[in-house]
Amino acid sequence: MEHKRLLAQSENYKISHEYETVFLTHNNSNTPDIVIGDFYADPEAAIIDAAERFVIMVGYGLIVYYLAMPFEAYLYDLPTSQWRELFREKGNELWIEKISQQSKDVFHFTVDSHSNEGGTYELVFPDLTSRKLS
Repeated sequence: MEHKRLLAQSENYKISHEYETVFLTHNNSNTPDIVIGDFYADPEAAIIDAAERFVIMVGYGLIVYYLAMPFEAYLYDLPTSQWRELFREKGNELWIEKISQQSKDVFHFTVDSHSNEGGTYELVFPDLTSRKLS
């Protein structure tokens, strides 16, 4: 029995999770769901870029999954251009609670206010630079 919870939806995609695993569903397609992320504890949120270039999933760090062929399934410790992981490595981890798109290439995310790193951060594409705003 599935217990998937919807995290985000766009015209062509749905992002859901079942426990710690995140899935991509192609709307209007019979292709099977693809695993696009896995988190320590459940993911907190996800956003699909307005232009459907990528998905950003947040929780224990964040994962950027690029919405382009070949739609590789996510695996830990696999170097690939299909996804990038940020703030998940020991000593640099952040517990991220939510994310929003501010403009075409700028996203804001909120880190747990009970942590030393709590506050609002900015993430800029395509180079994935980030900085703390408050």
